[in-house]
Amino acid sequence: MIPKIKFGDLYKQLDEFVEDLESLDEDELVRIGIGSDGPASEYALVWEWGNVRQTKQGPKTVRGTNPDGSEVWLTIQAPFGYIRVNTPKYWQIVYLDMEKINFAKSGKEIDRQIRMASERITEGILAILRETVPVDDGQLRDSLRVFTEIEMAE
Repeated sequence: MIPKIKFGDLYKQLDEFVEDLESLDEDELVRIGIGSDGPASEYALVWEWGNVRQTKQGPKTVRGTNPDGSEVWLTIQAPFGYIRVNTPKYWQIVYLDMEKINFAKSGKEIDRQIRMASERITEGILAILRETVPVDDGQLRDSLRVFTEIEMAE
């Protein structure tokens, strides 16, 4: 069941938060994401983007469409990819966690809440990816990791 999101309230609160951020003297930027690490990282996106070297159908392939609209041979395990097909589920996680943020707090407290929400959102999306990733020997599923990148302002 997809929850009812009060978009107007959420966007109003986000606008107020952005105004608060402009007044802060922040010296670092933190990005959180998901990536593939190890040997599986070499083929992690083949199931999403197809194999560009493949010119004809193989034993376990089907014609599919890349995210950019081009046609390629994709595995029968994920004929529509395994990342983009879950986009509605990712947004549901984002909306649910963003609704928990109390935008009436101070700028630093809001920043802390957003960082915590970002971590929860990323972990939730990672769980969905691990559940839906094509499974061969399990290397790809096991290679998916949350990463954090911190950029210091100069």
